[in-house]
Amino acid sequence: MSGILVYSEVEQTALGLLTKGRELATELGKPLTVALLGEESTGWADACFAHGADRAWVGNDSNLNVFQASTYAPALAQIVAQVLADNPDPVQQYLEGKETVATFLMGQVMRATRGKADPQVVRQLLQGQLDAMRQAGMIDE
Repeated sequence: MSGILVYSEVEQTALGLLTKGRELATELGKPLTVALLGEESTGWADACFAHGADRAWVGNDSNLNVFQASTYAPALAQIVAQVLADNPDPVQQYLEGKETVATFLMGQVMRATRGKADPQVVRQLLQGQLDAMRQAGMIDE
């Protein structure tokens, strides 16, 4: 894993997770990222950085206040893309034909969303992005 991702719909929980996440990220020498989704999410960013986040993914849209797969899909697609970028070795293994690695990558996306994302939507997005990478010939030789 190339970093730690924190997500919570409750600000105080997110800040507590960031404090612990910062300790772990420092120990591992990895970046700490927070995903902020919902209409009021940008207001949390300063507090998240004060609690140790290195970067924040912000989806500031009232449609994200209540989970709906169709409105979360674009934000979720960005999280999937980041998980793939943060896990180059498993992605490479998948592209070389070890398709069981997709289960690990799916787990990373579900962890990033704290299990809130629709697994079927995650699977579709993950498969789509991996297939696009395979078709683009993104295999290291």
